[in-house]
Amino acid sequence: MLLRVASISDLAAGIKGFDLTSVDGTALEPFSAGSHIVLQTAAGLRQYSLCNDPCERMKYRIAVLREPNGRGGSKYLHDNVKVGDTLHMERVMNNFPLHMTARRHMLLAGGIGVTPMLSMIASLSAAGAEFHMHYCTQTPTKTAFLDALSSFVEAGRVTHYFDNGNPDNGLNMREALREAGVDTHLYYCGPSGFMAAAKAASAHWPVYNVHFEHFAAPSGTEPTHHGPGRLFRVRIASTGCEFEIPPGRTIAEVLRESGVDIQTSCEEGHCGTCMTAFLEGEPEHRDQLLDDEARSSYMLICCSRSKSDVLVLDL
Repeated sequence: MLLRVASISDLAAGIKGFDLTSVDGTALEPFSAGSHIVLQTAAGLRQYSLCNDPCERMKYRIAVLREPNGRGGSKYLHDNVKVGDTLHMERVMNNFPLHMTARRHMLLAGGIGVTPMLSMIASLSAAGAEFHMHYCTQTPTKTAFLDALSSFVEAGRVTHYFDNGNPDNGLNMREALREAGVDTHLYYCGPSGFMAAAKAASAHWPVYNVHFEHFAAPSGTEPTHHGPGRLFRVRIASTGCEFEIPPGRTIAEVLRESGVDIQTSCEEGHCGTCMTAFLEGEPEHRDQLLDDEARSSYMLICCSRSKSDVLVLDL
């Protein structure tokens, strides 16, 4: 689907906001809080969280931090995209949904990790739900959505933490997450160090009450390098065609080279762009995204392999 860039705004130092609309002015595909869109950029497919109210049907809003040492997607959007340009959207996805049945919601946002939280706050506010967001950044000038969140700060539902580059001066996560309420659900998103700290501080929480989304592979992990693996075959259910997946090659690589339409983004098992249902066989899951329930039906073919000789994919 083609999206038109309706407006571009400066949200904070190094952060731009992009409002995207349909080319013909029609309503866009609905999305839920926590969703992201997958955009085609000159650097390949990239995912960006939607930060506007899910009730809005006429635009998607994303906020993008320019990463000089990133993989090129943010630099492309910052340096090349102008108002009136069109961008190709592959899909809308949600790997970070709200659990509205919870009595209370705690949100932890680190830097640009605030983007999925904005849509969550809109949905929680509309439902009259109890929530609080701890928003951690370096300085006010590097903090996106200061004005948009000011009313929630005044209402005691959002607290800012400015650490000036030293996390020890910011939010004390262990104290904030000390009490693991059975009726409270936790959501966190941010850079790798922030994610590691939140994971450690919430280790005693009930696993089904904790939800998170990585923007990059967790630091210190190598999701696609658990050894080269064994030779196995993949069968495409719709055609019956089979492909050998040799050691050291991924399913996505082999299928794409063979002409099968496979979309990937991170290639590291944390974004979900390549999530594919399997019908037969036993996957060897190597991702860092899917929970046990999802793994009973789906796999990420950019990194995961097979324990069985044949794996049948719902393609």
